[in-house]
Parts: sequence; C-alpha cells; structure tokens
Amino acid sequence: MTFLEYATTSLWAASIFVTIFGYIKPFLKKYLITFAFKAITAVKVPLQSYDFKSWLNKNIKTNSKYYHSYWGCWLPGPGLYLKKIDTIGWVLIRIIAPSSKDDGDSNVPVYADIYSIQASSTKIVEWLRTLENNNPELKTYRVHIYSETYVQMIGWKPVRAPETLIFKDDIHLKILKKVETFIESEIEYTNKGKNWTLGFCLYGDPGTGKSSVPAFVAGQTDRDLLFITPNSLLEKNFLRTVSNRARDSIFIFDDLDTILRKRPDPSNPKSNDKTAEEYYTALYNLMSLFDSSVSPNGLVFFITTNYIELLDPALLRPGRVDFQYEFKLPDLKEVGRMFQLFFPEGDTDLFLENYSNRTQTPAALSSYLNLCKSAEEAVSSFHRLDELNKRNEEEKRKLASYKKKIEELKEKRLSEEEGVEEMEEGSDRPNPESGESGRKAIAYKDLKKVRAEGSLEKQARMLQDLLKKSKRSDS
Repeated sequence: MTFLEYATTSLWAASIFVTIFGYIKPFLKKYLITFAFKAITAVKVPLQSYDFKSWLNKNIKTNSKYYHSYWGCWLPGPGLYLKKIDTIGWVLIRIIAPSSKDDGDSNVPVYADIYSIQASSTKIVEWLRTLENNNPELKTYRVHIYSETYVQMIGWKPVRAPETLIFKDDIHLKILKKVETFIESEIEYTNKGKNWTLGFCLYGDPGTGKSSVPAFVAGQTDRDLLFITPNSLLEKNFLRTVSNRARDSIFIFDDLDTILRKRPDPSNPKSNDKTAEEYYTALYNLMSLFDSSVSPNGLVFFITTNYIELLDPALLRPGRVDFQYEFKLPDLKEVGRMFQLFFPEGDTDLFLENYSNRTQTPAALSSYLNLCKSAEEAVSSFHRLDELNKRNEEEKRKLASYKKKIEELKEKRLSEEEGVEEMEEGSDRPNPESGESGRKAIAYKDLKKVRAEGSLEKQARMLQDLLKKSKRSDS
C-alpha cells in the first residue's frame, strides 16, 4: 500500500469514527456519568455529630493540622486523604474546613465527604456508628433537625425498650403497631387511591410524655427522627427538602400550637400583614405535606401540642391527621409501674401509700425517682418531690402572668394605633386637649413629617422645634 492510499484510508476511517462518535457521544456522556456516580458511594459527615473527628486526628497523617477551639480537638487541614479501613476498604476522605483556621467563636459546621467504590452508604454509616457508640451492640437511631435552610444531623440516640415507657393502656404500643402496619401497606394504599401517609396528633398537659412516643417509634421501626423547627416552615424549599426524607424518617412537629394558632381575621384591617403572611405560608406548607397531590410516599408524622383547641381545624381534619391521642397525668397504677421500673425490689404498696395525695407529671416523677439511690430514699424523701412541684407551679404562674402582660401590651398598642388613625382621619391637626391619645396622635403625625424630609440637617432642626413645642405645651 502506497503512502497516499494509506493516508486516504486513514482519513476515511477517521471520518467514519468521528461521525459515529458524534451520534453516540450524548449517550456515552449520559450513561457513563450515571454509571460513575452510581459506582461511587458518597456520604457527607457532619463532624460535630460524630467521634469521627477524633478518628481523623489519630489516623490521618498530615503536617497541616489546626486546633478547633469550639470542639476542643485537632483536625486535619482541608484536602483529600486516601485511607484503608478494615471493615469498608479503601476510601477517599475530603475535609471541608471553615474559612479560618481557628473557628471557635462561630458555629460553622465542618464536614467531611467519604467516597468509596467498595462499600455502600449503609456500611459506611454503620462504621461511623461504631465510632460514636461505646457499645457497638447497642441499637441506635439517628436524630436530625431541620432548621432554617438545611437538615443537620445532631447525633445518635439509643433505642428505648417498650417497658421503659409507661402510659395508660400502653398507648405507645398501639401507636407503634399502627405505624408498623402502615409501613407494610404501600400496595393497599395505592390500590385504594389514597396517599400513603400516616399522621398522629398527641395532645395533653406538659410533661406527660408526648414527645417520647415519636422517638420510641423511630427507634423501633429503624427510621431516623427528624425534628422540624418553626422557622423551617417558612422556607420556600420546605416541601422538597422534607419529601426526600419521608421514607426513612419519622417527622415530629413539636409544640405546634406555639406557631400555628387560630387564623388571622382577614376582615380586620388592623391585623399584622406580615404575621398573616407567615401564618398562611406555614399552614400551606403543612397541609400540602400532609394531604395533597405532592404528599411524599411513606410519610409518618407526629404533631404534639399542649393546647389542641388552639390549632387550626384544617390541620386536624381526617385525611391529614388520622389519629388523635390525649395524654393525661398518671394514675396510681401507672405511678406504681414507674416505681417498679426504677426499683424492682422496692415496696410498691408503701410508696403508693405515701404518694396517694400527690399528682405529678411523668417527667417530674421519673426525674425524682432517678435522683433517689434506693427505694427507701424514694419513700422517705417526698419533700423533694413537693419542692419540685412547688417550683413547677411557681413557674407556671410566672409564665401565665408573662403571657397575660404580653397580651395586654399588644392590645394597648393596637388601641393606640387605632386612636391615632381615627384622629388622623377626623382632622388635619388633633386637639392636644383631647388627652394622652391626642398628644400621641400629634407626635405621630409630626414624626411622619420629619421622616419625609430627605436632608438630615432639616430633620434635626424639625426635631428641635418639636421638642421646644412639647416643653411649652407641658408648661
């Protein structure tokens, strides 16, 4: 073959290859990248939630380490580190550090990304769990909090045994049974055309154990517990953020009555527009999450509240909240069971005989029993419980008084604003003889004129004139 023939054949083959590659390039790009991402496991680790940071300090050999005063430990500098771990194989660890070397004065999270082609994310998480737990055989679940714009893991919690929760009629076991049945019923919900969601509302006096039930259910069903804070309900990406975690989490909206009380009155022109807007944004996000065409599959959520009558009825209707349970103060039978839990060999009858005239929340009673070192001490030291109860009653009275003052101040402010606006509408210049409200109306109008002036010098002169007028009118 001559050189010319060889060159012609090569060019012809190259042109065919380029043509074919041009057609298949988009498919190669799409599927190769997809395959690469599926082959590589990536786990983002918040260092403040794990003993992983201590492991990094001991096992990563590098000269660029810095002391983080907020956590009180040394950490490797930012970068990529290749390390072999016995249980999961080779991993690539990328350290993401704060902007400054010593970030102890701020609460900026520091993350580490763990990449692996040998281990699944489940295996990596299990390995991290062994670092966190002193007892690797202890069964745990993860706790997350959704605050502001992101979900952050705050640690591991040991799973509670059913016998450590004491409620009337073992209500926690009934709730657990409903959740377990729900998790196995996806096909049944789909065939009936229903959203695969399950909602509970737990209400009753403070300290009666409402918040402990979702934590118990999360541990028993091997799901994460996700606390959703009030400010996250106002986020525009709220639904997208929480929907990604519905299948593997138990959602809890704790003390929802503190943020979603009765609806603002749209006919009242004096209502706060910003407050109304925030209320309806939060209400819309919750109703869309609980029961709508965008409700995520597998969602299990708990609402807890001390005052169910303050919640918006739209949240509690059937279809959104499936079950409502009231939590009350324990009776003597439940008090006896709690005593037996702490002191199995103690004299329960003697304890109940001394306790009979008292009423305590489960939280206060368990705290008291936990402080007692023996059953005899628990029986003979009821004065501690009485002191604790007295302090609780004082705190309740202070809180009620504080809330009352706040409501009075709000009403006073609204009435003053209404008086000012009425006087503005009635005349160009209110009469100072009309009393305190008339003088406030004058000051209100004058200050509005001052703010309208663009020049700071003019504003200062006008304020001086107003002060002189005020002194003359007082005299």
